Amino acid sequence: MNIFVTLGTTPFPELLAEVNKLQNQTADNFVIQSVSGDLTRFNESFSYTNDIQYWYQWADIIITHAGAGSTYNLLELNKKLVLVPNTFRKDKHQLELAKYIESKNYAVVCYQLIKLQQCITKVKDYSIKKYQKVQFSGIEDIKALFQI
Repeated sequence: MNIFVTLGTTPFPELLAEVNKLQNQTADNFVIQSVSGDLTRFNESFSYTNDIQYWYQWADIIITHAGAGSTYNLLELNKKLVLVPNTFRKDKHQLELAKYIESKNYAVVCYQLIKLQQCITKVKDYSIKKYQKVQFSGIEDIKALFQI
């Protein structure tokens, strides 16, 4: 399996450490994208690319932090997704988003890094619910507010 791990611009060294362990224990092919952390320990990694869409399409499974931008972008691609909320952050918005995504059956959520391998195994055979983007325009609300 091709597994792409993307952290965008968010530091998440704990997730990188767990992925490092897994890449040496499984036959899965990991590629890592992170702007922070020691990437030299990974077989294939980079901090930035102009063609992130290539890697999204390449991957059978994508592992990412539960940031809203990354999460919703990946859900729109209907990829097998493992969300790992970064609970080491001061705020807990990633945890809240992950719980919502899990409740809708859009992805597998890994709440404990020690269970990342189990979550990868689960998502391989997991039947995710296809995410449907809801178009929203608040123009009518804005017009009403300003009585336009």
